[in-house]
Amino acid sequence: MTISWDRPVELYFADSNKVTVNGPKEALDYLLAMWPTEQGDVYLNSKNACMEAIEGVVPVEQARQAFVAAAEKAGIASRP
Repeated sequence: MTISWDRPVELYFADSNKVTVNGPKEALDYLLAMWPTEQGDVYLNSKNACMEAIEGVVPVEQARQAFVAAAEKAGIASRP
């Protein structure tokens, strides 16, 4: 079963175009494989929240909020 967020999150990596992330599994994949920095409390909180959302421990939207915060901190969040 695929778990999705109510609204996708758009990221902009330096070496690629816009990426759309639809849920905590996709978010965790990006956090583990492509994230610009793998340090800090915001990154770790996002990683843990996504894992816990996949396991059904925390609400999916809580994981989304943590992921957006990590994307903003890393400077890759959607730009208006």
